[in-house]
Amino acid sequence: MEEEKLSPESRRSFNRFLIVVVIIMIVTGFVALWDNWGGDVVEQTGAGEAKNLALPNGVKVKLLAQSSLQFQKGAAHKLFLDGAADIKTGEEGNTRQISFETSDLTVKSRQAAYSLESGDSGTDLEVASGEVHLLLKPDGSGSLFLEAGESYHHKLQSERQQ
Repeated sequence: MEEEKLSPESRRSFNRFLIVVVIIMIVTGFVALWDNWGGDVVEQTGAGEAKNLALPNGVKVKLLAQSSLQFQKGAAHKLFLDGAADIKTGEEGNTRQISFETSDLTVKSRQAAYSLESGDSGTDLEVASGEVHLLLKPDGSGSLFLEAGESYHHKLQSERQQ
């Protein structure tokens, strides 16, 4: 059996075609990654409004009136809360540590249910179930663990100095 050889022109055309296909695949991959991982997601509520949110990582948040929740798309394990929310982490078998940050503290949990409210006077935390790790800002100046039934109020720095 004799092999049929491709002409040099056919080889060049085929190689160009392969290069174009590879470039299209690479560009498509970058666009897909950018869409999934880039940018912030911001959820907000107005006066008298509440929103139930189910995040991709299994975290459930009830965002209460006049509040906002911000996190990076594709990285919903570190969230920023301004206002008030009821939070449940670790449901649906997800045990990744989740961090909720306010202006004056960070609450970390794997499997817990708690209420978090951040305002002008500071932040209130009430744990309904599980355990949370509370880190005070700036730079983790203090920390403590709270269990179900425990609560904590953290006054803002400027209020303590008055």
